[in-house]
Amino acid sequence: MKKNLKWIGILLAALLLCGLFTACGGGNEAEKAAVGTYVGEVYWFIGEPDNKIDNSGFTIELASGGKAHVTRDSLSLDGTWKLDGETITVTETLFGLENVYTGTLVDGKLTVTSGDPSDIWSVTYTFNKQ
Repeated sequence: MKKNLKWIGILLAALLLCGLFTACGGGNEAEKAAVGTYVGEVYWFIGEPDNKIDNSGFTIELASGGKAHVTRDSLSLDGTWKLDGETITVTETLFGLENVYTGTLVDGKLTVTSGDPSDIWSVTYTFNKQ
């Protein structure tokens, strides 16, 4: 009887470990493909879509585990990101204040808007994966 309990315990431990590895494993393939550094291309204010401004000093690094790092000129911020299909949300944090960018990630092209799209002060940015 003790021998059977020992084997049952070993079997249960093995099943538990398999479950843990499956739950923590791999993640979503689209999210894995999204990981990388995106270099700014252009930006424009919502009310002026034809007035595109150089955005090369702005990078967004999407890291595994939903972590992000945003760099604009000499300002460097940590944040998070989440991908749902082609829809992406990047949140940067500075002194507890959050700035949220929402948009799309399609074929290595990241297009996000900061602020409410109906607000004339909102800005749309484009990035290309490095």
